[in-house]
Amino acid sequence: MTDKAMHGKIVLKEEFPQARQLLCQWHVVTWLKKQAARLASSVKKQVKAMMGLLVYARSKMEYDEARSTMKELLGGDEPHPLYKTFLENWENSQEEWVSYLRGNVPHLTNNTNNRIESKWGKIKDAIKGTSSIDELVTTLVTLQEYAEDQYIAEYHRVGSSDGKEPGGFKMFLTL
Repeated sequence: MTDKAMHGKIVLKEEFPQARQLLCQWHVVTWLKKQAARLASSVKKQVKAMMGLLVYARSKMEYDEARSTMKELLGGDEPHPLYKTFLENWENSQEEWVSYLRGNVPHLTNNTNNRIESKWGKIKDAIKGTSSIDELVTTLVTLQEYAEDQYIAEYHRVGSSDGKEPGGFKMFLTL
């Protein structure tokens, strides 16, 4: 799952040619609503609502109705800049971001990459932007080893070995 950064999508396609790529629905909604923010206040709120309905449509009929309503709100003409941008940049990749077209992909109901971005944020908090690549790798390995040690200590703590994994340390192990 990615945002719409084409360079990242190209690299993923090269490395995993059989994999189906999904777009983070949160990023799609956010981007579409930002475009609607430029509209006159009389239609802005309604168009933003249609953007959300497009992303989370549960059927082709819901999607088509939301798209048609959005077009009408924008004056009913295809040359409207927002509608034209939508058609050129989003209409041709619906299977990556519209809910009803994503349904046959195992995503464990995780339709955003916010968790991944959260992990990147934690990594960025732990490292300095001026570090060399060697220092970065050393820091990441050290953090991983520390997290593993904490996990093992918690797992072997008297009274905690009931067959369940300690939940508090899972987050660190996935850095």
